[in-house]
Amino acid sequence: MYCLRLRRLVLIFVNPLYFQLKIFNILINKLIL
Repeated sequence: MYCLRLRRLVLIFVNPLYFQLKIFNILINKLIL
């Protein structure tokens, strides 16, 4: 149970960062191309 809760917290913190990186990559690709 504790492990699951920890995983959920990690997802909550990491997800926005991953999303921002994805958008950043798309923007860079558009600028280069």
